[in-house]
Amino acid sequence: MHAHTSVPASKRSASNWTARARTLLVALFALIAAIPPAALASTPASPDPRIVEMTGIVVPVAREGRIANYLFLTIEVRVADGVDPWSVRERAHFMRDAVVRAVHRTSIASAGNVRDIDRARAEQVLLQAAVAAVPRSIASVRVTRVESLRR
Repeated sequence: MHAHTSVPASKRSASNWTARARTLLVALFALIAAIPPAALASTPASPDPRIVEMTGIVVPVAREGRIANYLFLTIEVRVADGVDPWSVRERAHFMRDAVVRAVHRTSIASAGNVRDIDRARAEQVLLQAAVAAVPRSIASVRVTRVESLRR
């Protein structure tokens, strides 16, 4: 006679976990397959490949030694003529770091408005930082959007 044996609880839970993980993976792949190919394309936001757009640049605004606001910038960095734009894109993380450090070190906020920037000053500071990060590769920097944490 054979003794009746049951599957240990630890093996049953591992089996259930495996089945759930498999189901989740199938669902994930189905979701990815449903995304339109255009949404997955890694093309520049601008139709001009010489423009590198950088979003979410955080700018602290201080007044009388205290943080009064945070601004969030979107900037366009124009790659210099004769420079491969993809080589600049590959170094964009260094440029972002330099830009963020610069706007934390040097105020670019408007003198009378904690919700805006001094555009001329900002573009000068941003250009210097971008050029320092990627020498002889940057033609210009333009601020395209400013959003304020405070309304």
